[in-house]
Amino acid sequence: MSILSKNLEKVKGAISNKRPFEFDVERKIRELNNELKSLDNELSRTAYVDYTMIPTAQKLVSLGEIKAEFKSIDFSYEYKKDYDKEIENKNTELNDLESQYIQIEERRELVIETLNEYIQMYVEISKDALDEYGNYCARFDYKNKRLTLKKNKSASIAQISSSSDHLFLHLCMFAGIHHLILNEAVNYVPSYLIIDQPSRPYFNNSEYDYKDSKQSLSKKDDWSKVKNIFTLWDNFFVSILEQKKHFQLIILEHVSEEAWRECEHVHLVEIFDGEENALIPLKLRLMHLALSYWVFVLASFHLGIYWNRIPVARKVTADKKISALLRLTFLLYAAYGVHVFIKRQFALSMFLQVQFAFLDYGEPVVLFFMEYFAVMCLSAVIGYYMSALLHRLNRSRGHSPGRVKKYIFEKEEL
Repeated sequence: MSILSKNLEKVKGAISNKRPFEFDVERKIRELNNELKSLDNELSRTAYVDYTMIPTAQKLVSLGEIKAEFKSIDFSYEYKKDYDKEIENKNTELNDLESQYIQIEERRELVIETLNEYIQMYVEISKDALDEYGNYCARFDYKNKRLTLKKNKSASIAQISSSSDHLFLHLCMFAGIHHLILNEAVNYVPSYLIIDQPSRPYFNNSEYDYKDSKQSLSKKDDWSKVKNIFTLWDNFFVSILEQKKHFQLIILEHVSEEAWRECEHVHLVEIFDGEENALIPLKLRLMHLALSYWVFVLASFHLGIYWNRIPVARKVTADKKISALLRLTFLLYAAYGVHVFIKRQFALSMFLQVQFAFLDYGEPVVLFFMEYFAVMCLSAVIGYYMSALLHRLNRSRGHSPGRVKKYIFEKEEL
């Protein structure tokens, strides 16, 4: 019995790790099928090769055709690609381009140096007007396109804050640039310059008599600076006329003739007093002012007439509640527009009763646009309800657009 029990334990131990044949067979089949599909996908990506046997005679014929094509190729020198020569040519072209770029940079530096010399010439002419910066050196900042000044043998730039000094920096730069352009005979830059009121930094108020402008200045030495403005340009003309160059300068100023009396090449052309003699006559100014108001009112009126033909307006007013709310809002805003219309004297301006349009620069910008929008709403509301009234009158009389067209069509047939 002991022997049998020992043999039974050996058999149990031997079959304990063994599974029945039917156990988990379906899972194994699924794994193998998936592996087969992946292999088929990889095979489908490879090129198809037909392994059909080719007869020896056909192989020999193909070799003969290839040999004949090979013999027909001309391997003479003219058909050879000389890559070394082409590389050499490309390197030569590259060196030429690099040299041109270097020449442009050198040319730019040379032009800037020459420009600094021209500007420095006019800085020296205006050194009395530049006060403590009169002995400084001009330096044109090419990157920021502005003129700066630096002290001689100094690496720092002067920090200029005076409006008078900035004025003369601009004048010296313009004079230097145009002098350089004239000497270099640059054809695409016109030889004229217009300057409007260069004496503006020296007058505190906007209303003064140009005949007594010397007495209207704020500082004692400011009058000499005003005279230096004209002296600078007089020296400019002396230089270019010596070189037989031509240039025209137009200065619009309010100062008296005493400012340029000592200048040889500065001449008074016309005096515009704004009343008897003006660039824009008074009547035309009044018409321009009146027409601007008429255009604003009539354009808003036109918008109100065709309000119902605007697709966006139709979509917004399709809902009766929204339409009623918008109508009430516009009516209230139009009522405010009546107040603005009277306050801002629209009627007087439209009928040539106001000569100047006064703008209060202390007024908030939002308020300005709100009030003008109120007048716009007023004109649009008037146009809208006038259009609606005319439509109702036409319908009550039976003169709808469709009936009129039909009547005309019938009359033409008769």
